[in-house]
Amino acid sequence: MKSKKLIVFLIVLAFLTVLIVLNSTLFTLQKINVNWLTTKYYLENVKDYNIVEKIETGESIFLIKKDEIAKTLEKEYPYLRVVSIETKFPNKIVIHSAERETMFAVCLSDNEYAIVDELGKVLNLSDSSIFVGSELGAKPIKVYLHGIPLNPQDYVVGEEIKNENVIDLLVQISKSLRESNYIPTTSKGVFTSIDITAKGESSEIFFKTRNGLSIVLQDAMESTTDKFLLGLERYNYFHQEGVVEGSVIVWYNSLNEQITARYEKDYVEN
Repeated sequence: MKSKKLIVFLIVLAFLTVLIVLNSTLFTLQKINVNWLTTKYYLENVKDYNIVEKIETGESIFLIKKDEIAKTLEKEYPYLRVVSIETKFPNKIVIHSAERETMFAVCLSDNEYAIVDELGKVLNLSDSSIFVGSELGAKPIKVYLHGIPLNPQDYVVGEEIKNENVIDLLVQISKSLRESNYIPTTSKGVFTSIDITAKGESSEIFFKTRNGLSIVLQDAMESTTDKFLLGLERYNYFHQEGVVEGSVIVWYNSLNEQITARYEKDYVEN
């Protein structure tokens, strides 16, 4: 009986201790710092205090909803990426932030593009003026969708693309480029546009490069990186040979069960 009373007493004591800690002014959020992991370009005029002002202080440090803070800030500032939020006891958080880099410009109409990062978040809506200028690696890669429903309402600034098929394709392309050691700046310096064509359950991706030679991945969502690596290897070979037209087509050859590439001078994009 005494042991049960002791257990109840300890539980009540622990509960009261938790309440005291949660409501203690010592453990209420009072300080917010912003730590930038990248340089700023699009966010150059956004000061740290602008970000801090969007977050309410005075709440218990233990009850802070970090996901909601990140969502609020990234909606307010589309180019902002909250990498993580670190708790510093007793009353401080540090927001580790980075600026999102433009990667793709998805064509929505004749003169309207959704500017998207490599994770599929819509950063801005723009006309063709975004492509004016000659700074290599700065302009996003144009993306044209064929056979895929195109609804402008799927592209809301500050949010991820709502069409799952499109976002899956763009994220996979970004992933394969990085796995091939092509960071966004390098990719934008090499490729001018990407045509994605849906063919039933599969897709064909047509990469146009600045020197005129193209890379075509057939059934592109299967072994994407392996196909892209072979396509790049053949592209580099022909590029060094001075070839400035035609296409390197990459596909899975069921006859020898290997990924294969061939060159065609007059390949017609489907």
